[in-house]
Amino acid sequence: MSRRSLALLALVGVIPLLGYQFAIGNQVEQLSLIMRGTDPGFLTKDFYVNAASEFGPRHYYSQLLSLLNRLAPIPVLFIVLTCLTNFALACASFVGARRLLNATPGAAAIAALIIVLNSSFSLGLASSIRFESYQPASAAIVFAIAGFILLIVRKTLWATAAFVCSSLLHPLMGLEVAAIAWCSCGLASIVRASSVRDALRGVHEGRQLAAH
Repeated sequence: MSRRSLALLALVGVIPLLGYQFAIGNQVEQLSLIMRGTDPGFLTKDFYVNAASEFGPRHYYSQLLSLLNRLAPIPVLFIVLTCLTNFALACASFVGARRLLNATPGAAAIAALIIVLNSSFSLGLASSIRFESYQPASAAIVFAIAGFILLIVRKTLWATAAFVCSSLLHPLMGLEVAAIAWCSCGLASIVRASSVRDALRGVHEGRQLAAH
């Protein structure tokens, strides 16, 4: 990407701060876990904090945020992470439109703008692309989308790394998108195969990658 494109996408990543919200919705339940990770003596007699602080789906997310909380206060940290996540989402959308749809830089920038600004858009009313408040799914979605794009362009190792990061932050979302991506790409390889031998080779390679 050119410097102009990066600057434009950085601006796109900052625009959603106009509707930024803090300590609402699902984000509230994460704040106490982050505080417990930062201070082991925080709400030691609270049942929810004690139970949720054990190893679970949000363990790595809360541990990462607790570590970063040592560098900056939570409100500032969430604003910075929101901008970085929006910027990464804009970049993934831009690259995806350019590489997969052969879109012009202008059209790809419009696609990135639509994805980042339209927080009401959701996948089957089950998973929004972007949230008004930062939460575990925010970065997990970006990694999942990036992994899907990387897998389509045959950057297998990078795609796997992206799916792993997504799964660590949000196990359900990361694993589901990874499964859909691998199955879709595997099926596409079989359909495009010029012979039965090529199709069988594609299946064998897919099984080897899944084993690793």
